[in-house]
Amino acid sequence: MNIRLKRLFFLKFMALRPVPSQLYNLFKYIAVKKWGDKLYLPYSPISVQVHVTPRCNYRCSWCCAGIPDGALQKGSDLTVETMRAILLFPFMRKAVRMGLIGGEVFLHKDIFTFIEMARKAGLVTSIFSNGSLIADLSGDIYRSGLSFLGLSCYDRYYERLSANIERYQSKVFGRANPPILCMQRIMTSENYRTSENIIRDAIQLHADVVFLQNYYPVDNKTELCLYEDNLDYLSFKNEMGKKYGGKINIIFPGLLSRGENPRHCRVLFQTLMFDAEGRAQMCCYTPPDEKYGNIMKDPNLWNSDIFMKLRMPFVDHTRPIHPICTNCYASFADHRAI
Repeated sequence: MNIRLKRLFFLKFMALRPVPSQLYNLFKYIAVKKWGDKLYLPYSPISVQVHVTPRCNYRCSWCCAGIPDGALQKGSDLTVETMRAILLFPFMRKAVRMGLIGGEVFLHKDIFTFIEMARKAGLVTSIFSNGSLIADLSGDIYRSGLSFLGLSCYDRYYERLSANIERYQSKVFGRANPPILCMQRIMTSENYRTSENIIRDAIQLHADVVFLQNYYPVDNKTELCLYEDNLDYLSFKNEMGKKYGGKINIIFPGLLSRGENPRHCRVLFQTLMFDAEGRAQMCCYTPPDEKYGNIMKDPNLWNSDIFMKLRMPFVDHTRPIHPICTNCYASFADHRAI
């Protein structure tokens, strides 16, 4: 996350008037990271991500939610009662951010209630959406106080998304304190040059951020991933930075290496993820599963034996890396998901 984007998030966070427990928890996270990762973490999760619905009106074969045994295959909608219980967990009083994830989150009838509940708890709120419903819901999105709205730019639906963003912005842009608007796109070794169109459109549509993400090979097609020895891509990245870097925040993808996996991913040291039934997950590329524990049964899941074992390969590099991490861009870069 670059400096300008950090500033936007910091302003959103401070506007919520964080309590001392949140600030102290954030301080401990920064201090521990400086001195090296540990299995047992003396701070609570900085970010919490909750699946509010497994439902989606799109079915993209490459989406992590759509893979066999993925998030779309099981699960239920989050209820207001469960959300209320989650916000009462001690670690939630120390968290900084809550991500409301899906599926397509705007299909949930109570999504704006969830945003309001999280905001009242002093949490920066973020949503990633396919953007199919944002034009019709623009007023509700603005009034909810949502902090961050990420929109996935899928080639198949991009024309429709662009029109929806334009309609959304016609009602929201220029008003006080709208959500940070991010257009996100997955890049591959074959299509990265077409990402310039996304950057140009994002500027024209008054988006705040373009988030370009490396391909995760759910289908084992590692040749589609971007590697650090791809000189043509590196030239393209430099060109994009010079042409557009002064006009919009651009987050370029973390690149894979042909050498040893450096295990830089921060997810297990920063974020706790679970679904509406409390089933935890290791990261966004593993579906919620009881084998990772259940937050409803173990409120101390963050430092449970299960999670300390999951962190082990990132602390002790002599241990085998998790197979899910082998070709994941987050493991090759000091990655902090938005």
